[in-house]
Amino acid sequence: VGDGFVVHMTLNGSSATSSSSSGSSSGAMLITKAVVKYEELKAVVGDAKWKINNLLDGKCQPRDAKIIVEEALQLVGSKPLYNLISNNCEHFATGLRYGISLSRQSLPGEMCVLTGSVGFEGH
Repeated sequence: VGDGFVVHMTLNGSSATSSSSSGSSSGAMLITKAVVKYEELKAVVGDAKWKINNLLDGKCQPRDAKIIVEEALQLVGSKPLYNLISNNCEHFATGLRYGISLSRQSLPGEMCVLTGSVGFEGH
């Protein structure tokens, strides 16, 4: 969101991505409460490598950065339900960036957007 800070969805105080990947596949981590936080990027990633991933920019129209930041900041402190399949941290980020929540992590095939609807190539 600027000045070295990020807004992100977390589970148990850690990155939702790392928490979900370390959870069991039994479904115990499938649905749980998350929290949206405003933190320094360095505090979130530590010494890990990171990159900005606007992977869907070629398929989806990004929204205006000012609107994204404004909406992200309004969500700080909220406690959405986290669902590994339908509402994970990638859904959170793409929902803000593109106005539609998508996750390449939880859906088979490559996502594409056609005339405002979401489809999957090869399906």
